[in-house]
Amino acid sequence: MTALIFVSAVVAPARDLLYISRPDSADVVAVGADPAAVLTFGHIVQRIPVGEGGRPDAVTINGAGTRLFVGDERLPVHYQIDTDSRSLTRFNVLREMNDSAAVLNGGLAISPGSDKIYYTTANEGVRQFRLADSVASALSTTTAERGASVSISGIEAVFAGGVAASGKVQLVDLLSATHPTTSVELGGSIRDVTTMPQGTSALAVNNTFNRLHVVSLDYTTPSTYHQPVSEVATGAGPVAVATNQDGSLVAVATPRV
Repeated sequence: MTALIFVSAVVAPARDLLYISRPDSADVVAVGADPAAVLTFGHIVQRIPVGEGGRPDAVTINGAGTRLFVGDERLPVHYQIDTDSRSLTRFNVLREMNDSAAVLNGGLAISPGSDKIYYTTANEGVRQFRLADSVASALSTTTAERGASVSISGIEAVFAGGVAASGKVQLVDLLSATHPTTSVELGGSIRDVTTMPQGTSALAVNNTFNRLHVVSLDYTTPSTYHQPVSEVATGAGPVAVATNQDGSLVAVATPRV
């Protein structure tokens, strides 16, 4: 096994590789994630340098597993990396997407249609970047940081509240022209969020209360829509949450044993 100091990670849809950002070495590494591949499982199979003078941070990947997106904690840039196993330019940075207005702070998600990325900033709320024409624009003035996800329906984006809203999950309407935000107060400190593949709920880990919260995204049930509906205890100090593709498994990461 390879010991890694990292900030963010995402599993490829094919579940054969784990992509990990490493700010101190200014790169992203692809680590074998298939236990059946005994020669590569748990080992770095590719190092991808990104950004001159940058520090790669948040990572996300499109549904087809062909494009990896990486935010930079030092520069107002996202990197688009070719991860298509059939491509001659696989594991190369295809472009740097600049948003000079933004101070990125670690939240990054891609739309279900893979046409936009949504990201949190320390100075301009939540912003969006259209991949087709490279246009960056404001999405919401809401305070958010780190955790970010988009429902499979594309109806709303889910973010962990930033420093000023650390105990909140922020839900941004993507269909309305004004993109109104709903804040769900959970208390404590929400460190990461994700959405279930079924599209009916969001998950949030609470670093203060050591809990995994479930928030309803099911608009067909108005009485519980955008309300916390369940929670379960986690290990001490949870910092990240993820699910597998069908939602049958939820993983919570903690920094302590």
